[in-house]
Amino acid sequence: MYFALLCFTENVEATALHRNPLVSVIKTDTVFPPYTVWTDFIRVVVGTKTPDGFKNMGLLNWEGDTVLPCRYSEVSPAGSDKFFVVAESGESGVADGKGIFVVPLEEGRIIRKGKVFVRLGGLYQNKVYGLDGKLLLDSVGYRNVEPYNTYPDHHAERYFLVSTKEPNSMGLFSDTGTLILPMRFAHIVYITDRHLLAAKNGEALELYDFNGTQVVPDRFFPLGYTPDPTLMYGEKEGTGKWGFIHVSEPWKNKFEYDEIKYGGFGTCFLVREAGANYLHGADGQRLNPKPLPAVEQPRHWHRLYWETQNLPENLVAVQFTSNQPGSIWYGFGDKGSVYKFKTPKEGWGEFQKLQPKMEEMLEKN
Repeated sequence: MYFALLCFTENVEATALHRNPLVSVIKTDTVFPPYTVWTDFIRVVVGTKTPDGFKNMGLLNWEGDTVLPCRYSEVSPAGSDKFFVVAESGESGVADGKGIFVVPLEEGRIIRKGKVFVRLGGLYQNKVYGLDGKLLLDSVGYRNVEPYNTYPDHHAERYFLVSTKEPNSMGLFSDTGTLILPMRFAHIVYITDRHLLAAKNGEALELYDFNGTQVVPDRFFPLGYTPDPTLMYGEKEGTGKWGFIHVSEPWKNKFEYDEIKYGGFGTCFLVREAGANYLHGADGQRLNPKPLPAVEQPRHWHRLYWETQNLPENLVAVQFTSNQPGSIWYGFGDKGSVYKFKTPKEGWGEFQKLQPKMEEMLEKN
């Protein structure tokens, strides 16, 4: 027969219990460790406090019954009434609230990823388990998904990648353990949950949704994303031609350009066709019907100067031959207009020094 004596200080939350010597559980022939490390008021993790942390850790139920004996170097909550357990030997496992090891004690640290447990064992020595302890994947490479671009509202933490020693064996899983893309690709690109997945198969990329369905029949390399999940661009395999990929309106897809560049041109694309340059808007539609001269991405000072002119468009590209004071340069707006400017007589260096004063004047006006 044994009993639990629990002494609570005022206004102590469960998450802060590890700071307080709250629990002393005494059996007729055993004195249990006197410190509560954690509790959810159903289970209690206890241990002996040392200058370096805790030792002799175990798990009790709220009535003081032993669930896990106090002989482990670590016991910590894993959620879903499961607990990470590390033995003195360094082996790790997962026990449930009844003290049954659903994931056995073995070498390799265990982490929880959503609704699965992952045993990290080194290159191609990782294991993935369901929350019930069922082994889902054995001897695989494991890594988290990193978003390819920093577009907002991505949820890369919901997914993970696995592979084997064999080439072209990468697959994508959700953190529920559900297979999204089979383990037969060389590389997989994730942007956001709203964008299509790109999976490299052979020498080109294929586009899939999160049900694992290839939604665009063509293959591409290179391939580019935009903030709009319905608009992409790339070079169609075997044609040498680039085009815009309208995910929701595939009948618009035409591959007739020599190159498409995106990034650095505001929300616009720089398109090369038959040796000429064109600007296309964020929707992929051409802005200027006539070819442009060789254009470049705007420099910092071009953008500063453009802002002082209070123009109704955003600067997306420039054309210039010299940076000398008084030289002529052209700015191209995102609505298709072209503006002619003269480099300030002070030169760009002095202009940038004057910029804070110019901004103050604009604010006053």
